Amino acid sequence: MSRDGINITELVRGFETQSHTYRRQWINWLGIGSAGGILALLSFAAQLPDPDFALNIMGPGLAAFTLGVITAAPNLLFAAYETSAAAGHFASAANRDNLKDAIDGIPEIIASPKVLAERSNAPRNRLIIEHNDYHRQAEAEWSVRTRWQWAMRITSMISASAFLFGISFPLYAVLSGTGFVPPSN
Repeated sequence: MSRDGINITELVRGFETQSHTYRRQWINWLGIGSAGGILALLSFAAQLPDPDFALNIMGPGLAAFTLGVITAAPNLLFAAYETSAAAGHFASAANRDNLKDAIDGIPEIIASPKVLAERSNAPRNRLIIEHNDYHRQAEAEWSVRTRWQWAMRITSMISASAFLFGISFPLYAVLSGTGFVPPSN
């Protein structure tokens, strides 16, 4: 498909590739950023006189960063499953469409007695059954693809939210004057 000298198909494919690359970078950044947050909080606590006391205070931040890493990790696997389901969908859809063209090229025989028509239409009817099977496969793969996309979205949102909380909690604790050293008796 071309319009004004621009190949629209190639343009769309380029934007889709760019979108997938940005999404992959985003989830990688969330995982690495959360892991870095864990290390930063542990390093901060280790430099204090009573690291255990500081870690108790920073517990929610550590938990949030840990959740951020844990939910970012399966995202690449989910993306692989989503891509596999998309490939299955488009392969089944292409086979279905090719069979539709073949079916349209074979005229339906109408004859009397009915047995003669059924016998004459048997090859066409087998193609119709095969067409319907590919159609069901294409629809099933699309549903699976949609589920994997939702799994990626949900884990990305959880990871992003956990990262934001992981950053916000220690900042709030520091800015509100929380003591990271136990009061002396």
